[in-house]
Amino acid sequence: MKNENFFFDGRTPLEVMAQGGMISLYETYRRIEQIHCGELMGK
Repeated sequence: MKNENFFFDGRTPLEVMAQGGMISLYETYRRIEQIHCGELMGK
């Protein structure tokens, strides 16, 4: 799904991973994991 936060900027996680290198892959994983764990909820 498209995501409107500052990192994804309206792109899907798959788009971010496809357009970047290993750093984009890691950052995408990290941010999804944070959302999954509730660390970014309400921010």
